[in-house]
Amino acid sequence: LVSLFEASDPEKAKGRDVTARELLDRGMARLEGDLKDEPQTRAALFHTIGLVFVALDQKDAAKAAFEQALRIRRAVTGADRLNLAETLKELGHIEADRGNLEQADAEYREALVIRRQLTGENSVKFADSLTNLGRIQWIRGQFQEAEKLFREAVTVAARAGASEDDIARLQSALGSVLLQQDKSEAGIEILTQSLQKLQRTRGPENNLVLFVMNNLGAALNQAGRYEEAERIERELLGTRRKILGNNHYDVALALYNLSNRSEERRVGKECRSR
Repeated sequence: LVSLFEASDPEKAKGRDVTARELLDRGMARLEGDLKDEPQTRAALFHTIGLVFVALDQKDAAKAAFEQALRIRRAVTGADRLNLAETLKELGHIEADRGNLEQADAEYREALVIRRQLTGENSVKFADSLTNLGRIQWIRGQFQEAEKLFREAVTVAARAGASEDDIARLQSALGSVLLQQDKSEAGIEILTQSLQKLQRTRGPENNLVLFVMNNLGAALNQAGRYEEAERIERELLGTRRKILGNNHYDVALALYNLSNRSEERRVGKECRSR
């Protein structure tokens, strides 16, 4: 790890700025040959690099890193297999985002089986896997089945003595799927509770906090509470710009949502005035 940052040494960089992507690529290349006698360390580093690639919205590179970690972790036994489940989950997220639902479902289910074996059905990890399976149903448009899985996940987490942060994270998924079933007021209540908890535990600039804010804005808009929705969406846009700059997909999405919903509000007001 120390060797990666030698690229930032002015003598070696020769005045050129070294990007995070370059450092990560260098790390991937080094790990191809290094630490052969420490497979668990190699797998952990590949997995961590994958997480950073995800944060940089570099999904192809993230998948390659996670697949390297997966290849190594498939050989592990015992409690270390929980790390295998973590890598399977991350690969499932990437495949789900790409619409490869069968592959994502298979990876999520394998992770669930491992977690059930090692942590039982009354654990936060098991609840997390239920939420991931619910996500697949949600994407498929099976909203009632998704809601069932999300509710079960929240119940399991609470029974397992999960932290306020974990329960809030699971509640955010439940609140969001309620919107798809025109249950906006119920969704608003759950999302508001989730947002308040997550802001306390993670701060205002956390990615999950921003995700919940986005869904809360959608719920408020759907319920006709336009001024509240716009306030949330403008705050969200400002925070994403601060963190990500102007050239990021999430900033473009926030701009699109704000402009699209502004038009919806304008049409709605015109209809009511008639």
